[in-house]
Amino acid sequence: MHTPRTRPSTSPSILVTWIGQTDLNAAAGQPEAGIGPIAQAVAFKPFTRLVLLSDYAPDKTRSYLDWLRPRTDAALDLRPCPLSSPTHFGDIYQAERRVLSELTTGPAPAPALTIHLSPGTPAMAAMWILLAKTRFPAELLQSSKDHGVKIAEVPFDLAAEFLPDVLHQADQRRGTA
Repeated sequence: MHTPRTRPSTSPSILVTWIGQTDLNAAAGQPEAGIGPIAQAVAFKPFTRLVLLSDYAPDKTRSYLDWLRPRTDAALDLRPCPLSSPTHFGDIYQAERRVLSELTTGPAPAPALTIHLSPGTPAMAAMWILLAKTRFPAELLQSSKDHGVKIAEVPFDLAAEFLPDVLHQADQRRGTA
């Protein structure tokens, strides 16, 4: 019996994520961190490129990249993103949107984007979800030391389910509905 082989994707597969404290702890050898969310993700699924956003000092980031490099064949692309606070939604949104815009602008085919929600702060994860469910369609991953890596199922489409209601409410407040 002949089993058809799937053709490898011609578009690059890119993992986009923040470097989180647990990742830094893993690189520092702290046992409670395990291997950290990013290393878990690259063990779960192969990527051609890792785009890593960081608000950490360059020396911490360099040490982490040195630790991560032997754990993946993917090209490492560090994006320093200074934030006024790791919970400032506006700064986080601007940094994430800028990186995703840069990754998706250019010749076709568009890269297959995967966004890892677990590294970083809850505000960072929230902004990733908003961007992935509206302007930059992407697969979402989440991970934990105890439960491993899973595809995050977000059971709604912001553009289709929520935005029309928000626009309708704004029209009603203006008296134009």
